[in-house]
Amino acid sequence: MREVQSGELEGKPRSESSQQDLVLQGKRGIGAPTILVIFGGTGDLSGRKLIPALFHLFCEGYIPAAFRVVGMARRDLGDEGYRAFARNVLAERSVGRETELEQFLSHLVYESGNFTEGESYRTLSEKLITIENEMGQCANKLFYL
Repeated sequence: MREVQSGELEGKPRSESSQQDLVLQGKRGIGAPTILVIFGGTGDLSGRKLIPALFHLFCEGYIPAAFRVVGMARRDLGDEGYRAFARNVLAERSVGRETELEQFLSHLVYESGNFTEGESYRTLSEKLITIENEMGQCANKLFYL
C-alpha cells in the first residue's frame, strides 16, 4: 500500500483548482497562512533568539509562504526600521544567504504600541485584518508575549 502524499486526498492527485494551495506552501509543503505577533519585537530575546530562529526555519522551508511576523514594541520604527533591526541581528547568520535574507525580511512588519493602552490593541487588530486581506484568507495567529 502506498503512502498518500501531501496534496493528495483519498489517493487522488492534486487538481488544477488547488494550485493556489501550492503558492501558499513553503518548500516543505507547510501551507497554513500564519501571522506571528511578537510583543517586545525589538527586545533582547527577539534579537538573540526569535528572529534568528525564524530565519533558520524560513531557510529550511518550515515556514509557509503566506506568513508575516508582526513585531510590536514601544519604539517608533515602522516596517523598514524593523527590517533594519532584523537585518542587523541576522548579519552574521545570513552570510551567503542574502537572497533568502531579503525574502525573509519582506515578511516582517511592525506596529508601534504601548502594551498598557487599549488603543494599541485596536491598531494591532486593524493591522492583522489588513494582512489577512492581503493574504486573501483567514490566517492562523500566534502571539508571543
